[in-house]
Amino acid sequence: MSEKGGTELKFVDCGAQLDSPKYRGKVGNRIDSDGNSTTSAFSGFKTGLSADVTFLKLKSEVSDNASMTGSGPSIGGDIGLFLGSENKIVAMVEPSLCKVEGQIGPFVGSLGYNLTTGVKLSEEGFKFAWAGFGLTMGIGGKFSVDTPFGSGGVGQKLTQTRSNTQTITMKGYSLLLPFNFGWF
Repeated sequence: MSEKGGTELKFVDCGAQLDSPKYRGKVGNRIDSDGNSTTSAFSGFKTGLSADVTFLKLKSEVSDNASMTGSGPSIGGDIGLFLGSENKIVAMVEPSLCKVEGQIGPFVGSLGYNLTTGVKLSEEGFKFAWAGFGLTMGIGGKFSVDTPFGSGGVGQKLTQTRSNTQTITMKGYSLLLPFNFGWF
């Protein structure tokens, strides 16, 4: 999607990537679980494996400050170590039966059913989850409390959405809400 108000429907969206110190193999349009393209230049030590598949995905951008995505069922996972121009340690699996997520201004929310389990540490922040319950602090520009049924918090301002990528322009601030909002 490159235009405001655009909608994109995919019946199967999948990708896989293998990284080693001297090799990067990629199948499909591999985007990591933070929404970042994993094909960017990297210098340093890298090793890992990531894969995902989603059987139905509907994405719609209403304006610069509002977007919505529905998907499911899906499963994905990452395990790896990156040290160099990007520093990241990750071991996470993200199964989801269904998910509806959205963003209006800085507020982000998701409803669905997932059993995300693992840990992610990077220069952006960290994410920890066990059987769907967890905390996201900075990863993917999001600050949220996560549950198996949704998540709630604030995120960075979404200014442009293209096929499987997001451009972020404004830092988010931590705000924990007692209901299900979050960008997952």
